[in-house]
Amino acid sequence: MQQKIIIVGGGVAALECVLALHDAAPGRFDVCLIAPDVFFALPPLAVAKPFMRGDMARLPLDRFMHEHDGRLHRATVSRVDCPARAVRCDDGVRLHYDTLVLATGGRRRAPYPEALTFGWPDDYDALGRLLDELEQGHGRSLAFVVPPGATWTLPLYELALMTAEELRTLGRDVELHLVTPEAAPMEVFGAPASAELAALLTAAGIRLHPGVEVTVGPDRSVGLADGKRLGVDRVVALPTLVGPHLRGIPHDPDGFIEVDPAGRVPGHPGVYAVGDITAGGIKQGGIASQQADHAVRDIVSAPAVGGLPPATIPLDLRGRLLTGQGDRFLQVGEPVEIARVGGPRPDWWPATKVAARHLGPYLDASGLVQLPIRAESP
Repeated sequence: MQQKIIIVGGGVAALECVLALHDAAPGRFDVCLIAPDVFFALPPLAVAKPFMRGDMARLPLDRFMHEHDGRLHRATVSRVDCPARAVRCDDGVRLHYDTLVLATGGRRRAPYPEALTFGWPDDYDALGRLLDELEQGHGRSLAFVVPPGATWTLPLYELALMTAEELRTLGRDVELHLVTPEAAPMEVFGAPASAELAALLTAAGIRLHPGVEVTVGPDRSVGLADGKRLGVDRVVALPTLVGPHLRGIPHDPDGFIEVDPAGRVPGHPGVYAVGDITAGGIKQGGIASQQADHAVRDIVSAPAVGGLPPATIPLDLRGRLLTGQGDRFLQVGEPVEIARVGGPRPDWWPATKVAARHLGPYLDASGLVQLPIRAESP
């Protein structure tokens, strides 16, 4: 009899789970994906579209599941009944599982009413309008701000660098700032990467304000570390993330789920959580996909060997940075010891925005993603 696996979510971690299960044990599992979405979108590509740097065709989730011998149930899970091994959906349907993988991601919130928050798939339209306004001379200054809390900061550096290049090519003189709580740009990648990124910001004419717990006033003024306020005409901010506060599953005050390194939810046999829904760690698609891979490996091995020893699971952080000129490829392992800044070719392939073991090659082979590598201009 096939083992019933329910995967909740329609993003990177969820699809990586589906692909990893299909690859590791074809035909062994009855896989049901529960998600409210019709299509899968790759969020990191939203930053490229306003600058005509890349795009992705929509991937229908029902087709994807059919291709991989599973099925899609379009709904949102409202509660998990762990003792009964069942989930209840907002459409009233109750589904039973042998194994449950929670991969819903976090919920995005706009941190500042006065700012344009960039973090949803359709935000490229609003950003495009902002770029049009700047190109037409409506606005002489712009601040890109990272809010306190859980977020992934790389897209904001991309927005800042590509905006600077766009305005430069049009001959527009706009004062640009980047304000972040980080002590150094993308410090999670280590000192060499931070130094490289700081040099890119300086060369692009973007003034960096690190170590700032950002506040934005009603007049769009941005609070800085020294107590002064930076007056700008426009503000672009990243969203903050909170967990879904899923009923029936223990979570921290922000709604995120504590897991062990294999993705298991302690005290709830057969329940895993992967990706941005989990507490702590880095909220990034590549990390989410690795968490999914580790959870699947544990699921597949559990009947024979009782799961993987949690201490043996490392994660590897990778990021492709779009700069408006040549792409940069950043990589650092865990523990954080080495940071590499690549040239025109990365240390992983295919060079997708999300370095996922299964989803990356799948999207590359499908031709759905259009994001050619851009080398530095001679």
